[in-house]
Amino acid sequence: MKKNPLSDFTVLEEATNALVATIGQAKTARFLAQTHIGSGNYLAIKARLFGHLSVSEIAGRIRRQSQFAAKPASKPIKRVAGKS
Repeated sequence: MKKNPLSDFTVLEEATNALVATIGQAKTARFLAQTHIGSGNYLAIKARLFGHLSVSEIAGRIRRQSQFAAKPASKPIKRVAGKS
């Protein structure tokens, strides 16, 4: 079986997807900004990470993630039988 060599873009895309799935969009964006990769298609990466979200929507997600990270775990909500 002949293997196709992975392009740098393919490796970067798979790694970015793994980061987003593991640590979320905000932390992935911060990580990528800090690594100074300097190559690739920034606009394609930005579109994949944030799609049609506005700056306000992205900032809101970051705030919500920060709030959840700062709060201690709460008690689970008890559900009443027969109610959703």
